[in-house]
Amino acid sequence: MSRRFLCIAVALLLVLPVWAWYWFSHRDERLIRREIREMTALMEKEETETALAGLSRAKDITRRFVLRPMIDAPPYVSHPADRNEFAALIYHYRNAVAELRVEVLDLSVSLAADRRRATVAMVATATARRGSMEESDTREIALEWVKEERLWLVESARLTSTIRHPLSLEENVP
Repeated sequence: MSRRFLCIAVALLLVLPVWAWYWFSHRDERLIRREIREMTALMEKEETETALAGLSRAKDITRRFVLRPMIDAPPYVSHPADRNEFAALIYHYRNAVAELRVEVLDLSVSLAADRRRATVAMVATATARRGSMEESDTREIALEWVKEERLWLVESARLTSTIRHPLSLEENVP
């Protein structure tokens, strides 16, 4: 065997375990981030969206939640009984606007030591348009995730702070 071949083989033997450790240790975080990207895309709405497409998107969003999620997001949603009620609320709110854009501005994922639970802290902006009126709402959101049968599902979601309210929700607006 040539010396070059031996050097390449030794380098691979040294690099492969490090790469494998990195890939497996960050796999759950990548899966959660992917789920959040997909949920964000599903929340968005175009003016031409049909009612059936809206219902399908609402169901797809709630499939990423446990059967009885704890949702605390006043004034929008507070403690739906189950996934179906939550899907109906999502459908209702998405139907109330002509267009909806959602952008995640900041996101951090913290996994528990047992890798069965995770906490996500994120800041997101939702911009909705109804007719000629457009409103934007920026909130900090806390999500608790649980791993069930190799799937990451949202167990609870709550709005932790308001960064910027839409004008229609603020009090004493001139």
